[in-house]
This record gives sequence, structure tokens and C-alpha cells, in this order.
Amino acid sequence: MSVKKYDKFRTTPYPASTQVNDTAYYGYKLKTLDIPLIFQLPLYFRKNHVFLCAGTVTEFTYSESFYATYTDYANGYGYRFNKEFNSNVTRYTGTRLSASCDFEFKNTEGPIQFLLGLGYLSPAMLLKDNGSYFLEQGYSFFFRMGFGYSFVKKKQAQIEFI
Repeated sequence: MSVKKYDKFRTTPYPASTQVNDTAYYGYKLKTLDIPLIFQLPLYFRKNHVFLCAGTVTEFTYSESFYATYTDYANGYGYRFNKEFNSNVTRYTGTRLSASCDFEFKNTEGPIQFLLGLGYLSPAMLLKDNGSYFLEQGYSFFFRMGFGYSFVKKKQAQIEFI
């Protein structure tokens, strides 16, 4: 699941002297459910692991909202209008290509593992309907980190008596 928030951006150039309507968006929030299909190539270096990952991510939008302010310059004066939009309809918004590299660091004293990842998401390759959602996203780079728990039991150290 992901939540993307954008604050105070424009959809038209400023000043908009040649345009009838000038639009500024003061808040946009997009909530998506991302379903990955990823293939991993694990590489082992001593106690640490590196995973090279590639695949696709299918994105479903389940909540979208924005608050907009329009300025109408039709009569030579600037009249401002506010507009709000909220949508809680789940819909397919696209499939993206994904590539990443994850680093997993083992804790030698316990079962806790630390994960760092760097990755890339392409723009949507497959869309149900072009322009079906408000803000089309281009490529993006991401950084992720987290903790995990290993269920593998450690072998007891063997003690030899002479």
C-alpha cells in the first residue's frame, strides 16, 4: 500500500495571461494498492545477502482527493472558485516495470534482520483507459528500509573436551 501526497502545485503556467482559466491545486492525495510480481536473484556474501529484483507492479487506486482553486480571467478580472473532489472507488490504474537491489544485513547475535533497498519504477506501461486518473505519474526512484525476523534456528556450537 502506498500514499502519495502533493501540495501546492499548478496545472497551468503562471501568469496565465493567454488562458481563460488558471488552475492551482493546493492538495492532492492518492492512495494505491500495489501488487508486485517480482523475481529475485539472491547473492550471498558472508553473513549479508544482496537480492537483485526485477518484475512488474500492478497498481489499483482506492482513494483519490484534491482541492483546487480556479481563477477566471474572462472579464479582465480575477474571480476565484474553489473545487473539491473525493473518490473512494477502487480501479485499475496501470502496470509498471520495477527494478531494485535489496541489501539484507544479518544480526549475528539474534534473529532480527535489517533490510535496505534501492529501486526504480517506470511510468505506467499498461493502462485501462488513458487519462482515467487525475495525476499521471512518470518514473520514480525509491528507497525502502525495514526489519525482519529469521525463523532459521542456529546450530549449537560444539565444545570438545580433551
